[in-house]
Amino acid sequence: MSVYELPAGAHDPQQPHGEDEVYYVVAGRAKLDVDGEQRPVSPGDVVFVAAEVPHKFVERGRPHAARCLRAREVALEVVGIARDVRFALHSP
Repeated sequence: MSVYELPAGAHDPQQPHGEDEVYYVVAGRAKLDVDGEQRPVSPGDVVFVAAEVPHKFVERGRPHAARCLRAREVALEVVGIARDVRFALHSP
């Protein structure tokens, strides 16, 4: 698990990668662009993105950064996601 943080207004350089990811949004507000579709995320949201699906954070609100806990190579059963799902967002 790691902390992924982007300052407000910074470019998110992510490219598609070979691992599934789960993000837990700790602070800040942003939109997450997943394969061309943008969805708002905020503190408390849990986001799953499947391997090889293009995604990046955009439109991060000032003055906060988008700060997330990121786990790669997660067991989908742990987060309750079916194997064929490419993206899922859970808001509290």
